[in-house]
Amino acid sequence: MMLMTMIIQADMYDDDAPLEYLMRTPVWGLCMILCMHRNSSGRYSVKSGYEVLLNPNGEDNQRFWKWIWKARGTQRVKMFMWEVTHGKIMCNVERNKRGFTNFDGCGLCSSAPETMFHVLRDCSLAMRLWNQLGAEQIENNFFHTNDVFRWLASNLQSIDAQINGVSWDIVFAVGLWWLWKWRNSFVFYRDSHHSELSPNFILNEAKTYLSFIAWQPGGLGWVTVNTNGNVNSRGGGCAGVFRDHFDHWLGGFTLVLGRCDHLEAELWGIQGWEVEVKKIFRETNSVADHFARLAVTGESELVWLDNPDCEADLLLNADCIGVVWSKLI
Repeated sequence: MMLMTMIIQADMYDDDAPLEYLMRTPVWGLCMILCMHRNSSGRYSVKSGYEVLLNPNGEDNQRFWKWIWKARGTQRVKMFMWEVTHGKIMCNVERNKRGFTNFDGCGLCSSAPETMFHVLRDCSLAMRLWNQLGAEQIENNFFHTNDVFRWLASNLQSIDAQINGVSWDIVFAVGLWWLWKWRNSFVFYRDSHHSELSPNFILNEAKTYLSFIAWQPGGLGWVTVNTNGNVNSRGGGCAGVFRDHFDHWLGGFTLVLGRCDHLEAELWGIQGWEVEVKKIFRETNSVADHFARLAVTGESELVWLDNPDCEADLLLNADCIGVVWSKLI
């Protein structure tokens, strides 16, 4: 075999070219020339060739990994979907390969080997759930693809389709999570409460993930002080906003802290006070958050605010009229 090397400049090929590599067999002998499209130099290397073999879809898959963490859902559901895409969930086929069990069939329906797709879609119990939720009406190829990337992506991107007022992407993610939980309860604890495997249960769970939150004033005669801290590459700052029980502006402050961490910035906002600390979501603390970001860029160490600026005034009005924000909890 004659071994040849060829250096190909990256700009010879369009970035959208479908071929990941080119192969050529010269008449004078069997020879493969591997031109690496995803390597900026165009050179072939053992590392780049190994990456092609492991990840033939290349940049498409990389974009999907970044995108899946931005999908709407709790962190544990996102982690589960990440494990699904990597083939890491321990269905019986995988457990059998690893010597954890001698049985690779489905413990719920006993009709087929328990693969990842079988657990989450093709088992009779899973299929009944998805049909009752109308999955095939939303995604035509729901039951007809074995490409896990395309299956997850097409369903998690269906944010406009809704089931009883809940976006399909959230319903789909919650459905996957609970199918896996029910399967584990049955396999390891013999808990066979299949009656819970209902569309109403999934929809109710999906609705609890999406909550609506708003700023709440204190009781009659109380002054509510919202504080927040902010840290970036230029330093840290904190701010506070004072309002009465009618949501009327009483005053505010910003404080430049210089170099510090996030916890220190938050604590400076309440130093020396007798306080009752309650966790509130960032969306309901928008006014203090606004001034905390301004404090980082400020020059004076401590500034008292007699009046809100234009942006803060809009945020105050939003709190006053009870604007709510959607929040995945």
